[in-house]
Amino acid sequence: MKGFEEFEGLAYFYLNANHFDPETAKQNLGRKPEPDRRLKEQFKRVLVERPYTFETWEDLTAVSLDTDEELYDHLRRVYDYLFSEGAYPAWD
Repeated sequence: MKGFEEFEGLAYFYLNANHFDPETAKQNLGRKPEPDRRLKEQFKRVLVERPYTFETWEDLTAVSLDTDEELYDHLRRVYDYLFSEGAYPAWD
């Protein structure tokens, strides 16, 4: 999706069904300040604008969800883990 390239890279490499690894993503933050800034900005926009549906998320990550609410609840936990002191965002 245009305008969400850093976010989709994170989703593809660290939040997909075959390789869910937000811990490594968090460890890598700070190594590239400008892309990290864009990632955080895009992630905030995703949480506000909600441009993905649970179906489009499955196309991007191969993660099957039942509702958009489930998707955005999980993404909020991932955001809190990556950018503040949130708990590890395990799937419920």
